[in-house]
Amino acid sequence: MLFVSIEDNQYLISLYRLDEQSGFLALEATSPKEIINFSAKIWTAIIDKMEELENETYNLVNWEDFSAQFGNHGIPKDLKKLYDFEGEFGYGNFSESFCLNIIDKTGIKTWSENPEFINSFVEFAIANGSGSSYGYWLCSDDIEKCPIVVFGDEGGIYIVAENTSQFIQLLTFDTEISVYEQAYFYRDEHDYEPSEYKDEFVEWTKENFNFKALETNEQTDEIINNAKEKHQQLLDDFLGKYNIEN
Repeated sequence: MLFVSIEDNQYLISLYRLDEQSGFLALEATSPKEIINFSAKIWTAIIDKMEELENETYNLVNWEDFSAQFGNHGIPKDLKKLYDFEGEFGYGNFSESFCLNIIDKTGIKTWSENPEFINSFVEFAIANGSGSSYGYWLCSDDIEKCPIVVFGDEGGIYIVAENTSQFIQLLTFDTEISVYEQAYFYRDEHDYEPSEYKDEFVEWTKENFNFKALETNEQTDEIINNAKEKHQQLLDDFLGKYNIEN
């Protein structure tokens, strides 16, 4: 029988006893060979498990499956950074309701089953608690230049950000998006409770993108409105080809 003892919070000592009647002995080079071999197997298993836990991530989906949905477009480099951050701190823990995910085409097909339409978007994240989702509108051959839209759970497809970095800045507001006749963020400061790892997320965005966290509804409006000014009419014209009205 083998045990591990911690002494003075510094040293790990392997102890064993040959039967229930004998006392515990420290594992040494002169200990029975079968005990030494068994101890080696146990310690190898412990170390392997510790390394596995160190490498474990807390994303909802694995990287291979998540990146595969982008196909030949590749995945935006800033989105990869966000995926890695989420893997360290866990989904839903740094920006309210937000979660990177694999989203099948079922939702998009409710708008149109035309293949051209379906293949013009890549959904990549859960946007709020009621079923809205975020996606890239593939209006450019370079996905780094593609704007991000929100598919409303009650209707509407709206531009929310010009690119991935602006989208990440919206996430620093730590409030789920609302979608009803338009897309917007609204936070009541009296009811607001920060996400568990918001501070870590804000610090991460500062280090990686050199921007400050958004603190007011008006700041989110500015990002969305600037993106809409550049892309919303083009998106509406595109949707009109499939008889979709926002």
